[in-house]
Amino acid sequence: MTEHTTDISRTAIASALATAVDGVLFALLMHLFAKTSLDIPGLWAASAAIVGGATHYALCAFWVFRRFDHRPTRAIPSYVFVSAAAALGHGALMQGLCFVMPQWWAWAISKTALFLCWTYPLSRFVVFDQPDQRNASP
Repeated sequence: MTEHTTDISRTAIASALATAVDGVLFALLMHLFAKTSLDIPGLWAASAAIVGGATHYALCAFWVFRRFDHRPTRAIPSYVFVSAAAALGHGALMQGLCFVMPQWWAWAISKTALFLCWTYPLSRFVVFDQPDQRNASP
């Protein structure tokens, strides 16, 4: 149980750091290209999200699950699937919850539920295929 608690905590930190990278990069790109012919918020949001996703993947692979031996050719497509499904699920759950509660509550509940029931378990047992015994030194 302690291993799961550590992994969940580290995954949450990795998610927060990746979200910060995404947000800061998006803000920087919007600032740099504001009022120019390259003032394209959707492009910058997508670009920042890709960098944030790559940051999250790297943190999870090398810090959270310590999978130095994992095969990126298998892990990256499953990571993209898990992330895309989580984004779509978050949008759908948010839409439904907003009918019965304030938006900020809906956001927090949706993010938490998806993290605990979808993102973390699939990251641990599918994307990074974590065995019971860690093969890295403490």
